[in-house]
Amino acid sequence: MVVDVGSQTILAEDVRRGPGNDGVVLREMFERGDIPSCDVLLADSGYDCGGNEEIAVFKPIRRLL
Repeated sequence: MVVDVGSQTILAEDVRRGPGNDGVVLREMFERGDIPSCDVLLADSGYDCGGNEEIAVFKPIRRLL
């Protein structure tokens, strides 16, 4: 699910069955036009893959233990 933090509007969602690469799903959502261009993208580390650095400045959210 992709949410605009400022307006709390759901921009896009994609539900798939079992293991997969979240980064590829994100790229597909941008290519389909589901997500408008952005300057900064906050996401968990599952979206941190090659090619996504072209979408926006990628700021992965890391869990601190």
